[in-house]
Amino acid sequence: MLKLVYTPSDSALATRLESELKGAGYSFTDGATVLIPILSPAALNDQAVNDAIVAALDGGQYITPVIAAPIQIPRLIDHLSLADFTEGKNDFATLKANIDAALSPEARLPMRVLTPSRQKMNRSAGIIVAVIALGMFLVGLYAVGVLGIQMPQEEYNAVDTEAAMTRDPILIPILGTYSRFFPRSTDEATVFPSTLERIPTVYRPLIARTVTALALPSPTPLPPTETPEPGETQDAQPAITARPTTGG
Repeated sequence: MLKLVYTPSDSALATRLESELKGAGYSFTDGATVLIPILSPAALNDQAVNDAIVAALDGGQYITPVIAAPIQIPRLIDHLSLADFTEGKNDFATLKANIDAALSPEARLPMRVLTPSRQKMNRSAGIIVAVIALGMFLVGLYAVGVLGIQMPQEEYNAVDTEAAMTRDPILIPILGTYSRFFPRSTDEATVFPSTLERIPTVYRPLIARTVTALALPSPTPLPPTETPEPGETQDAQPAITARPTTGG
């Protein structure tokens, strides 16, 4: 259930730890649940040790590091509890407690760490998602611009009707209650902001926008186009009435 990884320079400590752990009832196997890396300056520069740590992190394996010499703890595992065996120390109690916590049925899942291999996988996944999104966008443009596919108008109308039937029973009574405060003259419009302040805050945007919409001038409708009578020439043009203009 345990596996030690170390460099040849730390083999003496590894042999001692393996003997003590076996004496405490633990077993060692390649398909271990708990990885015990022995860390030292030499181990930090050893590719095999680093690869074993990264593989354990990627595989969701428990890691209980042992420090054989003073080092700067690697960022990938600086959140883990360490057993200190530097300068003649014998922190076997901490090592055993860490192993027991990892092997406990109530043990928490190991923390996920963003390793270099996982970063590469995330970048690849991001590129794939971006390509799929771009492809869908281009297909949509082609469908609308070339094939002339339109939105299902009847379905949209049904949704709008349902929304109106849900909205109107709520809004109409509110507008009916506060419609008596709507300004009906220029003087009333001048003092309407102070009137609006007396309306409950939740209804103010609705009342303000309604009053604004009512105050806007209605657009001037275009005159109807005259239909030529039979026998009239096709180049006869209907009379065009100029729209009234405002301002100077």
